[in-house]
Amino acid sequence: YGITLSSVADGRALSFMAAADIYTLVGNALDNAVAAVSDVEGGERRSISFNLRSQMGMASLSVENYFAGKAALVDGLPVGEGFGVEKMLAIVERYGGTIVCTADGDVFHLDVLIPQG
Repeated sequence: YGITLSSVADGRALSFMAAADIYTLVGNALDNAVAAVSDVEGGERRSISFNLRSQMGMASLSVENYFAGKAALVDGLPVGEGFGVEKMLAIVERYGGTIVCTADGDVFHLDVLIPQG
């Protein structure tokens, strides 16, 4: 799709989670980013940044990508069909974590924090 992915990921940060939960969480986050970036005109803006790390006893997942149009967010979560947000939210809440989404101009930010208990 002509999309550049930059990633810094320490998979051990999610080692406490079930494999199916990791797949669903990370898969939906990346699928959403790819879908959003696919609507952006070419060039450097067709990029996704993916970061996963352990930080002060928390698993921290951050995905940033450009998008075209307007981001529809309600209570810090995207609204619309096909986002898989309900699945992501259910998984994160099951582990006692939080998801927050923000849009800054034409950059979308997904931030997930989950205690590594």
